[in-house]
Amino acid sequence: MTAVTVRRRVAASVEEAWERVTDVVAHGPHVPLTSISLDAPLGLGRTFVARTALGPLGFHDPMTVTGWTPPPAPRPRMRLVKRGRVLGGWAEIDVRPVDGGAEVSWTEEIHPASPLRPLGRPVARLTRRATAAMLDRVLDGVLADLPRMSSPR
Repeated sequence: MTAVTVRRRVAASVEEAWERVTDVVAHGPHVPLTSISLDAPLGLGRTFVARTALGPLGFHDPMTVTGWTPPPAPRPRMRLVKRGRVLGGWAEIDVRPVDGGAEVSWTEEIHPASPLRPLGRPVARLTRRATAAMLDRVLDGVLADLPRMSSPR
């Protein structure tokens, strides 16, 4: 599968945008049927779990932080690797300064985990669309009360 990238520009500091997009527990309400648990502060090597379920049917989606460069780094970045039995893949969230605010860039690739990997190619188009929609909802949700800035064309 090919990675999907979604960007948002907001009139906020890099630090504020970073705090919001790395508050992974706050992502849960914006992903249908999903809750996220984290038992310690997020950082390099930390694993957290997203649980997607409808009643008793569901799955765990553990993710491990494999890259963590918070502010005041010139280009704050977080990289996650999905390590679940159902979903594999990775995500990178970058925050960079722009005139008047910050730009958040979230790139993610999700694919069926082994032994479900043979399903990857047949469901790739659907997975790309679903991933893009999910990233849009999460970024719109966690950045909701920050003024949006237009992106350059």
